[in-house]
Amino acid sequence: MTKHIRTFVLFIAMAVAAQAQQLPQYSQYLHNAFVFNPATAGASGSPEFKLVMRSQWTGLKDLSANQQISTFSINAPLREGKVGLGGYVFKDEFGPVSKTGISGTYAYHINLNSSSKLSFGLSGSMYLYKLNTDALIFDIYENTDNVLTTPGNFKAYTPNLGFGTYYTGEKLFLGLSVPEMIPARITSSQNADFFIMQVKQHYFLMGGTMLKLSDDVTMKPSMMLKIVKGAPTQADVNVMFDLKRSFYVGGSYRTNDAVVLMFGINLKDMWRLGYSYDMITSNLKQYAKSSHELMISYNLFKKGKKEDAPSKENSDQQQTPPPDNEQK
Repeated sequence: MTKHIRTFVLFIAMAVAAQAQQLPQYSQYLHNAFVFNPATAGASGSPEFKLVMRSQWTGLKDLSANQQISTFSINAPLREGKVGLGGYVFKDEFGPVSKTGISGTYAYHINLNSSSKLSFGLSGSMYLYKLNTDALIFDIYENTDNVLTTPGNFKAYTPNLGFGTYYTGEKLFLGLSVPEMIPARITSSQNADFFIMQVKQHYFLMGGTMLKLSDDVTMKPSMMLKIVKGAPTQADVNVMFDLKRSFYVGGSYRTNDAVVLMFGINLKDMWRLGYSYDMITSNLKQYAKSSHELMISYNLFKKGKKEDAPSKENSDQQQTPPPDNEQK
């Protein structure tokens, strides 16, 4: 009986933690802005391929699996950098519930002057939601819900649209995006009265600046606010240090959730390998230990090395860097 009570409490805690973040969560958001802000498509100056794998809430007690998130994205500039195109696929799976999606993105970049740019982006997505009732454990003799006692997968498909805008200046970047603008009620194809979840609009506001501490060290403080109607606003406060354009290290604090440590390396201005470790600080820490995130990215063309301009991809070498992409 005690085990069932603990499991119930754990599910309640998970629901409270998840209500503010229905969309996949990434600790290395500075390096993965494309998946939640379509305005950054094509901003790297060359075709970019990126794989991000996140294992969230590892070591969960009383549950068979922790949350697994995988994303693979591609984006590239066209028309001398004025246009950006891209797309990504992802899967977010937690126990019996999963969400798989595919998205395509169009962005348009406007040069305001020699050191600033304003970008707008649109995205279209299609999602598949699943609930595997075979993985649910309960007393079938006392449970009267016909939906949950029917074996098999409940599936639901839903489209959505996203919008984003992004400004980059000489040492400043600021963006606002709504990845899923259309609220929706995700229902089962077998039973319209049953729904897996309700999609709510998420607003992402991200900004930061760059401070050159020396010829070899650049500090980049930033913050991202995640706003969802009916849930507390969550803030990620981040500080990154780029060292000699080849190594970076940093930390982040996510309100009511975790403290994050991260580091990465840049290879030949083309490859980037990044890792983050989340130490849970919320009430979930009595059930789960930590979260891990691995990122691998590749730029098709090597970046030009500029000695006097701040960079983004590898320290701060360009004047108008988006969070993870050098501008051409």
